[in-house]
Amino acid sequence: MRLSGYEPNTNPRLRFDPTLGWTLDPKWERFDHIRPDGFRYAAPTGSISRHRLIILGDSFVVGGQIPFAETFAGLLTTWLDGETTDNAAGTGDTWSVVSLAASGWGTGQQLIALRERGLEPRPDAVVLVVFPFNDLCNNNIEQAFTCSILDFHRPYFVFDQGTLEETSLYPTRASLRHHWRLFAMAEVGLRWGFPAPKETRNMKKDERSRLRQEVLQERCRRAGLEFDSNLHSLVPEPEQPPVIRAGWEITERLLVEMKKNLDELGVPLISVVVPCVNTFD
Repeated sequence: MRLSGYEPNTNPRLRFDPTLGWTLDPKWERFDHIRPDGFRYAAPTGSISRHRLIILGDSFVVGGQIPFAETFAGLLTTWLDGETTDNAAGTGDTWSVVSLAASGWGTGQQLIALRERGLEPRPDAVVLVVFPFNDLCNNNIEQAFTCSILDFHRPYFVFDQGTLEETSLYPTRASLRHHWRLFAMAEVGLRWGFPAPKETRNMKKDERSRLRQEVLQERCRRAGLEFDSNLHSLVPEPEQPPVIRAGWEITERLLVEMKKNLDELGVPLISVVVPCVNTFD
């Protein structure tokens, strides 16, 4: 199965990753500048890259609807290269801006990506792009499948006896999926544990979207949420249901852990919060 190149993908734009859950698929023709490692960034323009900036995020950082040069990371690459050239009198001292991001990622996946892909070589700075509207439900295992159908392959963190422990919805199956590709093929083919039935593959896009929305709403009701899981992240704290408060707690601990990891290396962490615009009034 491995020699055949099979990957248990659940989305044509994404590629299965046993550690991160998924990254971008380098074969997706609508994206430019997707590197073989599954991330979207451009090589430094100068002959020498002395500075390295890591951007962690989700679809806001990926910017899949536009060319890379127009994304947050692409514009930042161009601006930093211009600033460095002006200040260094053309010495070739450039910035390499690496976008460690994938659509649908939560803060837990961004923490794993930083630890495993972002710290070697040591970056000069890390920018974390936070979108509280859905990062909350992407981080909390208790909210699995309430706002995303990608949670089946998502790694999670839980807070256990004072420490963060990595886990998944089905830890034993995640291990089998990692080591035995034939098992992964069976999971995807038979839809074991997926929230949407196998028949969605043959549906039109509108029908598939409607069914998936119904599944997500049903999962919300099971979690004790009377409407869209995302909306609860905007509710004032005293009025938040217990599962939402738990989501905020694990999110805060993930942010603290990321800051701690970078402080040990003397690397600054810059947090950029994407605002939630109320369009419901």
